Amino acid sequence: MTSSEIFLAREGDRDRLRRSAEAGELVRVRRGAYTGPASLRPRDLLLLRIRALHRQLRAEHVFSHKSAAALHGLPMWTLPERVDVIQQYRAGGKSSADIARHRIPLPFDDVVTIAGVPVTNLARTVVDCALALHPMEALVIADAAVRAGLDVDEAAKLLGVRRNRRGTAAARHVISSADGGAQSVWESRTRYILLRAGVPDLVTQMPVPTRLGTFHTDLGIPGLRLAIEFDGKIKYRTGALGAEHDGADELFREKRRGDAIAEVVTMVRTTAADQPAALVDRVTRHLPPEMRASLRIDRRMPPPL
Repeated sequence: MTSSEIFLAREGDRDRLRRSAEAGELVRVRRGAYTGPASLRPRDLLLLRIRALHRQLRAEHVFSHKSAAALHGLPMWTLPERVDVIQQYRAGGKSSADIARHRIPLPFDDVVTIAGVPVTNLARTVVDCALALHPMEALVIADAAVRAGLDVDEAAKLLGVRRNRRGTAAARHVISSADGGAQSVWESRTRYILLRAGVPDLVTQMPVPTRLGTFHTDLGIPGLRLAIEFDGKIKYRTGALGAEHDGADELFREKRRGDAIAEVVTMVRTTAADQPAALVDRVTRHLPPEMRASLRIDRRMPPPL
């Protein structure tokens, strides 16, 4: 969690803080909360908003849904516009527009503390997101949660307790499909697109023995010796992955790796610019005719975002 200091208007000189913000000496985090003028990424600002709201709220509360995902350090397809918080009382008419309050049951065992902030635990966070979000967004979070140590059986058990909720079938499918082998939001989206299309036998991090050693591809169908790789631009940008990262060296290494993999399996590469239908077509053309003819759209998975 970002450690930038937060200044609350109710704990200091309200007018002075406002003037400092107008002069660019402070940044307004949310109503009545400010921080220093350092350059902050959108995710950092979200975490500061959560911390500020935690200090401002007097009633008992627990952060949940995508706000909880942020506190757990999970990547998301999109950041939330409002801070999600579970409170067991109805807010008054002047409730802030940047808060999404949820009045849902919350057992004590579903709550943990992160850096002093109460938040739903990993399993409960995944269940809440699976019930409330577009399934693709929920799968991105669930995949990351598995990488972070999520017990999928625990999440499925929690969901079972809420079986009368609308959207339970889609949420159950998201949780059962979660796979920590997807190592980025784009890899999760690529897998979502192919799962929705009914592509069978997909695995993450498929091992491919080559003349240069064994490499692992983002996705694959081992029985068909078919590999699927998402290719992002950022890793080819010098300095994007750290001060010592050289984009040209990365491009050369990736070319050698890709050439070696393509010698032993069929490789399908995809990028953020590819439309879902085009990706599905490029993958499914390598399936046997009888398998391709049996593909059906999974109705639990709406079109991707």
